[in-house]
Amino acid sequence: MLLVALSVPGFLYIPLWWYIPESPRWLLSQGRVEEAEAIIRAAAKKNGITPPDVIFKRDDTAKLMEDDVKDEKKYTWLDLFGTTNIRNITILNVFIWTVVSLTYYGLSLNTPNMDGDPYLNCLFAAGTEFAGYTIMWFAGRYASRRLTLSSSVLFCGITLLLIRLVPAELGALSVTLAMLGKITITGAFVFVYLYGTELLPTVVRNMGLGITTMASRAGSTVSAYIAYMGTYDRALPYILMGCISIVCGIVSLLLPETKDEPLPENISQVKPLHWFCREKKPVMTNGQEKKNGYQGNKVELELE
Repeated sequence: MLLVALSVPGFLYIPLWWYIPESPRWLLSQGRVEEAEAIIRAAAKKNGITPPDVIFKRDDTAKLMEDDVKDEKKYTWLDLFGTTNIRNITILNVFIWTVVSLTYYGLSLNTPNMDGDPYLNCLFAAGTEFAGYTIMWFAGRYASRRLTLSSSVLFCGITLLLIRLVPAELGALSVTLAMLGKITITGAFVFVYLYGTELLPTVVRNMGLGITTMASRAGSTVSAYIAYMGTYDRALPYILMGCISIVCGIVSLLLPETKDEPLPENISQVKPLHWFCREKKPVMTNGQEKKNGYQGNKVELELE
């Protein structure tokens, strides 16, 4: 009966087939201009925007169809490692998704090992889901992508490491710290789906999402063994998850910002990593070198 109860809600997704709109870009590439315009006008109406009388010109749609035919290429998952930029993004995404999933499921599975009433702790853990989703809804609308992901994972790691310092008689404080970490890692768990897809170009976005999702499943598999360590030492799972979360939070700062930026469509449009110190373009020096008839190049470092 438990399997039936878990499976039946899946049928509720079937009606979504008739409610989720098709991609306007794909419709244009197929020459279905009227359907694409109807979707754009419906979206504009919901957002309180008055669309122009003519949204898509026939010449533009014809050119789009020609470009799609010319650029038709079969992409594979190997293209996720084809260039330096997309290779760095793919590797970082795999690492981040693995750590976030490991920590998220590790905290969930470790709930029975917490101090206090296990049923009440499970209720608190369920409440953190709503809190995490709500926080990330506001953060996704108003805050930077990089700082949102990094701060949430870092905060989780710090709170988990602080549990080791809490005296044994203050079990309620340990549970509070664990739940605070659960709130932020829950937010990060749903946020990586938004951020991760924005980092990948359109031509390989589905394959990139598939690889990162597979990596997260590997993290969730390992999380069961980390939670099992709590039966021998209650602080050990928090120490392990806290350390890797802090590393993950620092590494996530290397990802480029995508908020209010156009989505990359081709692999060549993928942004490079956001280094804290990058090399500026060479600038010409002046002064004595000009007087001597020589102009050298001076390289400066710009902090970001």
